[in-house]
Amino acid sequence: MASFLLSLSFASRLAAAVHVAFIAPPASHYAPPMLPIAHGLLDEGHTVTFLAHDETVRKIKKLVPQASLVDIGPSGIDREKMAPMQDFMQSLGYGVAQVLTSMAMPMLGNLMGGPMALAMKSPLMEIKPDVLCVSYIYPAFYALGEVLGIPVVGIGWGTPSWLTSQIDLPWATEPNVGSIHSRQELYDNVFLLLENTAVRIFGFVALRIGSTLNMYFRYQLGHPRPLEVWEFDAVLQHPAVITTLPELTAGTVWSPYTFTVGILDHPALEGSGMMKSDDQEKIVSWLDEQHRASKEVLYVAFGSEVRLSKAHAALLVETFKKGGFTVLWASKVKPEVPIPDHVLVTKFAPQRAVLAHPAVFGFVSHGGMNSVNEALAFGKPLAIMPFFADQMMVAVLHRDLGVAVMLDKTAATADDLVAAIRKISTEPFRRRSREIKELNEQRRDMSRAVQVIVNQATGKFYLHTPPCPNLLLRTIPLLVTLVLLATYCSCCCCVRVRLQKPCWCCCVGRSAPHVPPAASGSKKRQ
Repeated sequence: MASFLLSLSFASRLAAAVHVAFIAPPASHYAPPMLPIAHGLLDEGHTVTFLAHDETVRKIKKLVPQASLVDIGPSGIDREKMAPMQDFMQSLGYGVAQVLTSMAMPMLGNLMGGPMALAMKSPLMEIKPDVLCVSYIYPAFYALGEVLGIPVVGIGWGTPSWLTSQIDLPWATEPNVGSIHSRQELYDNVFLLLENTAVRIFGFVALRIGSTLNMYFRYQLGHPRPLEVWEFDAVLQHPAVITTLPELTAGTVWSPYTFTVGILDHPALEGSGMMKSDDQEKIVSWLDEQHRASKEVLYVAFGSEVRLSKAHAALLVETFKKGGFTVLWASKVKPEVPIPDHVLVTKFAPQRAVLAHPAVFGFVSHGGMNSVNEALAFGKPLAIMPFFADQMMVAVLHRDLGVAVMLDKTAATADDLVAAIRKISTEPFRRRSREIKELNEQRRDMSRAVQVIVNQATGKFYLHTPPCPNLLLRTIPLLVTLVLLATYCSCCCCVRVRLQKPCWCCCVGRSAPHVPPAASGSKKRQ
């Protein structure tokens, strides 16, 4: 009887199973929030498929082996050719970097996401998933789901404060997407505020160009509404599962259907992030050895995108020597400097497993959101040296949260780094990091993430804000506002506004010839 009930339960689960397709984005550092959720769906008996470029497919195959994989070919991004440009971006001061960041982020999202969306249209029509999970920074992926009639759920690692700074009007006082300053610092310094406003206006114009690119790709996809003048409208119309907590991120305008589910992990990932480390056993064994010897270990990693210069590598080595720190250093490029004996260098580390290890006391990072979230989840304070993109904003946010010290990539000395590392090892930083870890453990909810996706797939609780059907309707509130403003100003006599019948081209008003009062009077007297 028990076996019959068990088989009946299994059969009912299969009947209720849905097919979930994940689009792993071209920038692979946006994929890690999807991985634990994919495992959570697989645990519930659902079918999972990942669509990605060949390089990303190879990574996911090791991390989610039960998932089906669709390889759409190479991304066309030659990282070696892009290396000089990346080195140039990293060498820029923060003042110039914020301008380029404000331009690059809206452009790259379309230039990278648009071609990928076009390449995935045919595979998605073949596999016919019940729901499409996409990274929330690629509007083209949302457009693809709308074209194919597939419900869409956005996935991300934190409420994107950079999105707020692009949605807000250009003259808002919100820090721009690449700002190294907090709101309070802008309020306290009028010159910083003016600089921020200038960058925001520039970024607003860049976003309009990005929206034009998005309209082109919407047209190529065959979208019934290609003229989407505000590209993030598509993002805001669908539900979003955000792997953080409201207390850990900047307040932001977001979808009305936003679900914060905490920083998630899954045992099947075995402590890995986006890369499966070949040295995992060696690294964990070394950490165990340090722990038995009562040595605290500093973990150092600058992610997959930052290319450390020889000068920065030398600065880190000098810091390790001056501070006498025992260090695990993950660097995808072998440092071209002599390495002290108390420093273990590896190409890739199982980052979650490292940060969870009791021997590790702190993390020197570039401020990538995945790395920072993983540090928060395991209660480890950070010393953040941001280089480009939204890393500056992430560093400021977590400095203000009380879990990080921020370092200047252009001005920091070895003494500055030693002081910052010793500071995060003090009890206030350790205690604050533990508090955040405990908060996340209390409130993270994998079942909620799975439920939102399944409900969207089955239509049980379908969440979607209907889009405005055409551009003409969008202009009606603006025209009504202008008419009311003109009427108000005319009544108050501050501005005299004459509403008249427009000519055939709606540009030049048609009115009777003007006759001077004096000339008119003289005619009557004659």
